[in-house]
Amino acid sequence: MKIKIITPKTSKEWKQYYNLRHEVMNKPSGYPKSSAYDEKDAKSIHVAAFYADKIVGVGRLHYDNDDFGTGYIRFMAVAFDNQSQGIGSKILEEIEARAKKQGSKELRLKARENAVGFYKKNGFKILDKCTEKFFKTPHWNMKKTIK
Repeated sequence: MKIKIITPKTSKEWKQYYNLRHEVMNKPSGYPKSSAYDEKDAKSIHVAAFYADKIVGVGRLHYDNDDFGTGYIRFMAVAFDNQSQGIGSKILEEIEARAKKQGSKELRLKARENAVGFYKKNGFKILDKCTEKFFKTPHWNMKKTIK
């Protein structure tokens, strides 16, 4: 499977991007479709894994308060039929490369309990359990130092 990791460009690609985020991440947890994006999307770096003309994985990198030292990964998702094929790892590699170009020294994320092993395999370490009340499933704060 030849995968290309790039930023979506067309309105059709962006629609696929947000639909995948919703279908994989939010819908199974009972969140509304509107929860597939937030106010940080406009200033974020977005990547998508394309197989031919279909998006099979997505991820987002954003920064808080114009501090590029720490990048935050959010909305990582791979289509159910394409999981366990290395696509998520390729998305993380691209996000890390883009963060490094921005001068980031570390990446942080909030991992669902069932994704902790995936992130550990990709060099992230657990910091602590998330205490945010809006999560409907357990999440863990994780980080990775960029070298």
